[in-house]
Amino acid sequence: MRPAWTGWETGPVRLAFTLTTAAYVVLLGAAATRLPERVPVHLGFMEHPERWGSRTETVALLGGAGLVLALAVVGAARVLPRQPLSSPWVDVPHHAWWAATPEREAVAQQRMAGGLYGLGAGAMLVMSAVLVSVVVTARAGEPTLGTPFLAAIGGGVGGLIIWSLWMSLFRYRPEEGR
Repeated sequence: MRPAWTGWETGPVRLAFTLTTAAYVVLLGAAATRLPERVPVHLGFMEHPERWGSRTETVALLGGAGLVLALAVVGAARVLPRQPLSSPWVDVPHHAWWAATPEREAVAQQRMAGGLYGLGAGAMLVMSAVLVSVVVTARAGEPTLGTPFLAAIGGGVGGLIIWSLWMSLFRYRPEEGR
């Protein structure tokens, strides 16, 4: 039987992951109708296209990348938290404290699932920014990467780093009274 707090540990971030994945699918559908037939698929750093591809190739590539990301997150969030903390696949800060009782271990496992869904939501946001940037770039008269693209990618990567730091530095801090 699962403790009552388990929904709180994973629910909001799982919802965020589901919503960001759904948004990515909607954006992918919009991209399929808004991309021109000829799409720049490789741009040099802030320069002109180095390789062109078709709309179908671009949508398939971005759709496949989103699918692989979604499946990896869901798979990891379902499999890794079910492993005991003694597993070589699992490593949490303050391991000895979390592994000291079955109740603490269950909390750590739920936090691990929540952390994975949070990382997945952030990664889907980055993928969405890339997708929107591809459409904007392909529809531009002179396709080049610009400040909005770099800001979106930089912000997304920065957010993922902050989430990871928060998870490792604060989320697994031993709790007094447990």
